[in-house]
Amino acid sequence: MIRAEVVRRGGRIVRLHVHGHAGTAPYGQDLVCAAMSALVQTAALGLGRLDPEAAAARVRDGDVLWQGESGEAGQVILETCLLGIQDISESYPGAIALSVKEEENT
Repeated sequence: MIRAEVVRRGGRIVRLHVHGHAGTAPYGQDLVCAAMSALVQTAALGLGRLDPEAAAARVRDGDVLWQGESGEAGQVILETCLLGIQDISESYPGAIALSVKEEENT
């Protein structure tokens, strides 16, 4: 199962962690994994190239982690990524678990 965790602080996304594999087809042939991977890795690429305020994302096989602060461009990228994750998770609820939490400002 793919686990997608989003943390907000003050309404802004400050953490996006997506890890695991969907398990809907053999490794290398799983379209759900491919869709999630393309979506999240494109968001990580966009953050790195289009938002100088955004921290770098860690991208490894089956594991993408971004956390920190971002500017407005970064928030648009993160919100768009979250919309995509929500849509895919609604279509494949047994393959993707999505958690969105609001943290208190510290």
